[in-house]
Amino acid sequence: MIRIALPALLIALLAAAGCWGRSGSEPSKSVGADAVKALDLDGLWPQEQVAKLAPDQRQRLLEQSLAGLRGNNWRSAQDVLISLGRDSGPPLIDLVSSQEPSAASEGPIPSAKVKTLGELAHDTLLLLVQNRSPYRGELPARDPDAWKRWWAANSASVASKG
Repeated sequence: MIRIALPALLIALLAAAGCWGRSGSEPSKSVGADAVKALDLDGLWPQEQVAKLAPDQRQRLLEQSLAGLRGNNWRSAQDVLISLGRDSGPPLIDLVSSQEPSAASEGPIPSAKVKTLGELAHDTLLLLVQNRSPYRGELPARDPDAWKRWWAANSASVASKG
């Protein structure tokens, strides 16, 4: 069954992507690369709304988003955590060592393997620094102590509000 289904699936995916029947001499344009360049966090979560929240509302949103990383809406929770900026750093660092499973798949195609909450927290930290800070140096590996040292030295560069 798999021997028949897998090739058929690949053919369908190639045809849907417009790659089927292309000659090698044609220049190919990466649609995925364009999509990544067009990523706009403001469109995913309006940061100006986060900036208008009172401190207690920001704290509640932070707590809900951290809990949301575990569930099926982990991407939305991740977007909110990035929009919250500097406030998200320390709680995410605390989660980096977690081995609790999340709903996030390890690969691009959903599979039986899922990321741990720690891996997802680390990914969110990387996105937080890349999108909310001018810092472009080396970032820590998935080690809470290394992240705590980095955060103590560099957290001022991470934007605190949308």
